[in-house]
Amino acid sequence: MDPNSLTLDTIILQAKQRSDLVNSNFVTDPEWTNYINAAYLELYDLLVTVYEDYFTVLPPPIFTFTGLTSHYPLPANFYKLMGVDISLAAHISGPTDAWITLGKYNFADRNKYVYGNTPTTYLGVLNLRYRIIGNMIRFIPLPSGSQSFRLWYIPVLAPLVLSTDVPVTPGQWTDYIIVDAAIRAMQKEESDVSVLMAQKAALVVRINGASTNRDEGMPDTISDVQRMNRAYGSYGSDGPNGGM
Repeated sequence: MDPNSLTLDTIILQAKQRSDLVNSNFVTDPEWTNYINAAYLELYDLLVTVYEDYFTVLPPPIFTFTGLTSHYPLPANFYKLMGVDISLAAHISGPTDAWITLGKYNFADRNKYVYGNTPTTYLGVLNLRYRIIGNMIRFIPLPSGSQSFRLWYIPVLAPLVLSTDVPVTPGQWTDYIIVDAAIRAMQKEESDVSVLMAQKAALVVRINGASTNRDEGMPDTISDVQRMNRAYGSYGSDGPNGGM
């Protein structure tokens, strides 16, 4: 059977088989669904961590600053943020799709964004930072003009509900869901889960190992970063310093 087409019903059956509970009513099908969705979310989080952009919303949604407001609601399906870009179109002549990556707000530098700094410096964005507060994204200091920003983010995982629902995670890792759900059911039954725990640990090792060579032709490398000398948005006489 194609692992990329396993439905919720099939996953429940395989989890029952793995835990030797096929003919048992000790764990009901609604409970199995809950166990499977808990395992599904756990796998999703693991894959988000190691694969980073596997579930990224594409194209990234673009929002526009309105007036001088600093707070904007996040998308309804927002789960984890990957990065924020800001448009340069309002500040320089050139292509309308010119973007600069914004840095994250650093609480230790909180006063640098307000006193003694202007919201617009080189290209209008080097002093601007973002932070996530609740279900809002906030820009500091207050934006000074009309610009657009786009969010690269990972969406909320929709649970498996219908018997025909298929996980969005790669089929080769569906066994993680099956094993973890079987562990949860057997723990309710107070059975020994040591063998299944070992299988789950081996799957985690495989997932983490696969992330390091997902693109054999172009492995991940460390990105160059820099921090402006003395304050954000200004070069010192000795040029930019390393580190953020």
